[in-house]
Amino acid sequence: MKDVDTLKDHLRITHNKPIKQDLDAGVTPFITDGKEFICTHCEQRFELFSKINTHINQHYPNNICFECGKAFSAAQRVKAHLLIHETASDSAEHKCTKCDRVFATRVLRNNHITLVHGPEYRYRCPFCKDSFKRYGDRAKHLKVAHDQKVEYPCHLCPSVFALCNQRTKHIQQVHTRLKQFYCMMCPYQFVTAAQLRNHMVKHVGERNFQCEVCKKAYPRLKTLKEHMRIHNNDKRFVCEFCNHAFVQKCSLKSHLRAHHPNSEPLKKIRLPNVY
Repeated sequence: MKDVDTLKDHLRITHNKPIKQDLDAGVTPFITDGKEFICTHCEQRFELFSKINTHINQHYPNNICFECGKAFSAAQRVKAHLLIHETASDSAEHKCTKCDRVFATRVLRNNHITLVHGPEYRYRCPFCKDSFKRYGDRAKHLKVAHDQKVEYPCHLCPSVFALCNQRTKHIQQVHTRLKQFYCMMCPYQFVTAAQLRNHMVKHVGERNFQCEVCKKAYPRLKTLKEHMRIHNNDKRFVCEFCNHAFVQKCSLKSHLRAHHPNSEPLKKIRLPNVY
């Protein structure tokens, strides 16, 4: 097909698909490489179309959910997403049709039916007709039945991964450094959700790590250990120009600015602990 309009006409006329011509096409831009889908914006690779279809929202955050602030590439996606915020006045409306479980929203119920009562055998073996519910089950089948090992090489470095999502995380964290996790209480942004959770301790975390010497408390064990250097006189940050030593790196930086303003940044020198 030469363009999207030609494809829409083909689907409508030849295959009798209900294409509404007065609406946008809603096309997800991607290219294929074998059995993988590649994002045309950031070159991330995905094994499933559903994954790249969700990923594309990051590049077109044009429609925002008023309930949670999540961004989507199209209004129709927001409308579908809003179902997860739906709270039924009569919870029986969202009762599982195959068991007695009841759910707060229609989406939770449908997800339960798909995962528990399936089958949804979406992981297909490329060498035979077998299909599997879980990615790991297909990987085991490939190794046992076909002596095949599934690997996902990074196209930017020599790294190789056993899972597609492991490679995706690697590309995000090592190569693109895309900061898609935002702190709601300050301007900081982070590459991973784990980094954001670690940062949030500053805002909402409890100070459970207390110094036994001066009783000061900290939200992280790491911070407490750094504080203990003061009591143990652990001066591990040494000035390479005058040999003055400091407990904290910030103190060394202040010293350099005051006494050696034209010097290059000092490398960190670790002295033996005096614990």
